[in-house]
Amino acid sequence: MKDLKDLRWFVYHHDFNGKEIKPFNIFNHGRFREDVEKNLKKCESKEEFAKKLKSSLMYYFWSKAEYEIVITSWAPHITMSELDRLNAEREETKEKYNREPYRLYVNPDVGEKIDVHDQVMLNWDIFVDYCWSYKPAKRKSRNKSVGKCSMAKNYCKHSSNGYCVADDKTANDCSYLNAIGEITKMAFADIDKI
Repeated sequence: MKDLKDLRWFVYHHDFNGKEIKPFNIFNHGRFREDVEKNLKKCESKEEFAKKLKSSLMYYFWSKAEYEIVITSWAPHITMSELDRLNAEREETKEKYNREPYRLYVNPDVGEKIDVHDQVMLNWDIFVDYCWSYKPAKRKSRNKSVGKCSMAKNYCKHSSNGYCVADDKTANDCSYLNAIGEITKMAFADIDKI
């Protein structure tokens, strides 16, 4: 069985501390991982799981500034009007604060803002299959004494859980019907004595 701690799905993410764009495993987000683990155990069908997975993905990663990056062409370029705007902003900052600006935000001529949600959705079906492959197997019943009731020709309708409770050696007879049969024999034995 696969260990849920081995889940890995990498996307590009801007690391504010390191000031770099680097791969990020979305399952390192603790609450998202918890949601996935819970839904893997709870959901019976892959379709139901996919719906809940998409909801969690949107909740944690969709349109969140800390998970957004901009993709642009190489080499990035700006228009002349954008260059004029940057120069004006620089001069305004120098006059107002008597210093150079720490940073100027550039609007590239070609660029697309994407978030973690968008990156995962590019391979959605593969992502769902990958996560679903970590679904834990259903546990088998540990009760070895549960058997098929041969007298009822189906599962025993006499016990509360619908299964015959005969032990392994006598699993061919329903213990409930055997008990009723013994009582009936004793009753007829008493009638014969009269």
